[in-house]
Amino acid sequence: MITFDYSLETLKSIINDDTNFSKALKNCFTAHQISQEDSKLVSILVGCELRHYYVFNECINSNIKGLTQDSYLAVALALANDLFLRRVEASVALDFVKKILKEQNQENLLPEIEKFIQRKIDGEPLIDESIDKFSYRFMSYRFNIPEWVAKMWSNHFSKNIAYKIAKANSKSPINYLRLNPNNASEEDVFKKPDNGFEKTDKEGLYIYTGKEQLKKNHTYFTGGLFNESLGYYQLVDAMELDALKDVAIISTYYNPLLTEIAIRLNGTANVEQIVEPGNDFFEFKSASKKYNLKKVQVLDCNMDALVTAISKPTSTIVVTPNSSRFDLIRYNPDFFLHFKQDSLDEIIAKEKMMINEAGKFVEDKGRLVYAVSTINRKETREVVNDFLRKNPDFYLKEEKQFLPYDASNSCLYYAILVKAEVKHD
Repeated sequence: MITFDYSLETLKSIINDDTNFSKALKNCFTAHQISQEDSKLVSILVGCELRHYYVFNECINSNIKGLTQDSYLAVALALANDLFLRRVEASVALDFVKKILKEQNQENLLPEIEKFIQRKIDGEPLIDESIDKFSYRFMSYRFNIPEWVAKMWSNHFSKNIAYKIAKANSKSPINYLRLNPNNASEEDVFKKPDNGFEKTDKEGLYIYTGKEQLKKNHTYFTGGLFNESLGYYQLVDAMELDALKDVAIISTYYNPLLTEIAIRLNGTANVEQIVEPGNDFFEFKSASKKYNLKKVQVLDCNMDALVTAISKPTSTIVVTPNSSRFDLIRYNPDFFLHFKQDSLDEIIAKEKMMINEAGKFVEDKGRLVYAVSTINRKETREVVNDFLRKNPDFYLKEEKQFLPYDASNSCLYYAILVKAEVKHD
């Protein structure tokens, strides 16, 4: 039963203290020094509850009135175990609920809760059958997203596409790994048979389906492989890099574009990675060293002061601002507990600022690449259109929105803009 106590503690940290999932688990494991077996059970219990957060919230609170937060979470954890995980006996989960109800002075609710849990175990649907299956509300409960997100995707694309996006985001992502030829060869990757790596139709890009933690894989640990999505790989393909022309990458968070671009150029041109001061600056510096990247310089500066980092017009400038980052939904079960809809205006304003600032440093006939890992037209096409209205000397060469249900298994959007040649008298 102690694993349920730790699970409750972790959930309260995530919900009340705005602690992210992985940090909350780490804090719990460090504080209690629990066994590996128990820590695994806590992780999957908490993760399961979070992946059913919206439907549990509706289902429990509409059936049982007046629950305290602790009592509610205890029932939610019991449902997670009894309906999906089945790692412990239902009676053990119920004993935990009884314990919490006693602590909360809510023992009077036990008969009602017992009947409720048993009905769900017996097959009663979690989503009330009276809810329209074509409504945003149903999509929210079915795929664990806020209603406003379901509505936004439907408005930006269509309800059918929104449904497919939500469904894909409720599944685990494909784990793509990219070969770093500076540190390893394909022979190193496949040295051991049946090690979980599969080749794709992209050179040096593999899918990992193995059970072993990647950090225990020697080639990965020593920088011979790095995590990268198919979307980023295809973006760099579309950039058609000129081996003799320099590239500047402007980012507000760590991503694999620096490594991918530096590997493709292989020291034939300079690559500048410009990033805001902070932890991500050191992560880029560490990656440059770990992956033995050639002719790479990592600089830090504020995004509204790029003139301090870029001294001359550059052939290709890549801008990767922070965004709503809906690509993280599949990785972080608590994503929407921390992301606030009212933060979008501030995010979009910074995206617009960054692309406009970067555009000032693109040389004639050069390219400006805008890339964000999200699905929100206000952050993608509308940001690009706003830039083009303000900068008529640029034109759109190509844009693409990857979707999690297509072959890319990605949420990346990119636009490649070209600066027209200025004719001087």
